[in-house]
Amino acid sequence: MTIHLLGHRGAAGEAPENTLAGFTLARNLGVTGIELDVHLSADGVLVVIHDDTLERTTNARGPVSALTSAELQALEARAAFPQGPERVGVPTLGQVLEAVPDFALYHLEIKRDATTRYETVCRQLATTAAEYGVTERALAISFDPQALAIMREVAPEIRRGFLGGYANQSDVETAVSLDCEWACMSVHTASGESLAAAQDRGLRLSMWTCNTSADFEAALTAPAEAFCSDVPTQALAYLRQRGVTIVPPLAS
Repeated sequence: MTIHLLGHRGAAGEAPENTLAGFTLARNLGVTGIELDVHLSADGVLVVIHDDTLERTTNARGPVSALTSAELQALEARAAFPQGPERVGVPTLGQVLEAVPDFALYHLEIKRDATTRYETVCRQLATTAAEYGVTERALAISFDPQALAIMREVAPEIRRGFLGGYANQSDVETAVSLDCEWACMSVHTASGESLAAAQDRGLRLSMWTCNTSADFEAALTAPAEAFCSDVPTQALAYLRQRGVTIVPPLAS
């Protein structure tokens, strides 16, 4: 069996989430790829951070969209790992792709935002992916069908995956209606009905967020083609023990 293992927000359980430090750790571990989140900064640059506000992960407060990309890079973004030796800021998407250019798969989550901003986000995501040569390895994912519909319209070359709980078949139908390649399912709520329906409709299966042995086993049993984890070190050890082949980064 072969699987794509992605570091969730880099390696959120092992290093500051959505930072160059976390993404570099994931690369050094040898995972297949990474999952990350994008928002627009005040100066219209795609920056990598999960929340639309700053207080949970940085030393600042307020909306991400109120600061420029340079101001965001100057913040301290290691709130969960304050013992780290060096300051880490909020990176741009371009900085991440430049730092770790050889992953086999990039899950790029478009966060829920004002719908008037989705077209800008989608165009910039596609432009940045092309600039760094990762278009064919990029997957735009979102919980918001409208974001994926706009991505299909403005940048059809970027593959799409619909994020959802998949407790019933409605999420499968949404993914199909958006011409998604992947169904990105919660490992905790995806139903057998949805798994079967997704496979019947030709969708590739990815599961989030798998952090325990039970989660890893559930993803393998599904069977998922990919899953993301906050603890890639633990996931790698489990998969190797089970004799599962992990798709490597391109340079490996």
